[in-house]
Amino acid sequence: MLFESTEVQSALQPGTPWVSWMRGKPAKRLSKVIVDLEVKLLVENSTNDEILNMLKYVRPGNGFQPLFPIFQKVEVNGINTHPVFDFLKASLPAPSDDPFHLMDDPKKVIWYPVQRHDIRWNFEKFLIRPDGIPFKRYSPSFESRFISPDIEQLLEC
Repeated sequence: MLFESTEVQSALQPGTPWVSWMRGKPAKRLSKVIVDLEVKLLVENSTNDEILNMLKYVRPGNGFQPLFPIFQKVEVNGINTHPVFDFLKASLPAPSDDPFHLMDDPKKVIWYPVQRHDIRWNFEKFLIRPDGIPFKRYSPSFESRFISPDIEQLLEC
């Protein structure tokens, strides 16, 4: 499973390389799961229902309905971190493409306690093996379309 923020914008519009690539894969071997990363950065103030309506009517709009599960918004850092993200962060303490960076501006870190393995921003991604073992973590700046080789590697196993 690939965990990514619901701030999907144009990345999930039909016709983009990532969506086209995903549609060609067997659903039982690969699934994309979207979790809204409540990264206490005042980024996502919408409710769960508003997020779904935003996808359907605004961005990307035109009646868009995802073909994959979208979970409810959860906290990923601080005292109220969801257990799934405690597990993911403990398994993969830093993004593989940018292991030393946490935050450009320390004033944006408004959760407590702050830990080195915290998720720093929306669009941070986790790739999970089919057996549920976390495989790789990617920074917010790592483009989803470049995850394809890692997914191919997992599909070959």
